[in-house]
Amino acid sequence: MIKIRIHKIKATVYKNRDGHIYGFDISSHAQSAVCAAVSLLALNTVNAIERFTDADFTCEYDEDAKGFLCFRIEDIAAGGYISGADILLKSLELGLKSVKSRYKKNIILKIVTE
Repeated sequence: MIKIRIHKIKATVYKNRDGHIYGFDISSHAQSAVCAAVSLLALNTVNAIERFTDADFTCEYDEDAKGFLCFRIEDIAAGGYISGADILLKSLELGLKSVKSRYKKNIILKIVTE
């Protein structure tokens, strides 16, 4: 019998004490439609926040580390609120949850409140 190894994407969404999302990490990508969907959601969120909000953020991306992406808005992490960024980050969370509900074996999604 041949065993097929299913690659799992790891996504972590970080929220502050008030429940506002201030960042996310995506890692362990592979070549698959699920990975493409998660990449599209994450990169579109970063691009939209940069283009449509005044939020100061940090974003680190390492393609050699299996597509690792780390995004943070420190003002929100410290308890602040940025309306446009909040909506875009909630949209990312919704998209990741949708991918998780459809492809349970392909993604590990953690929501961390600090």
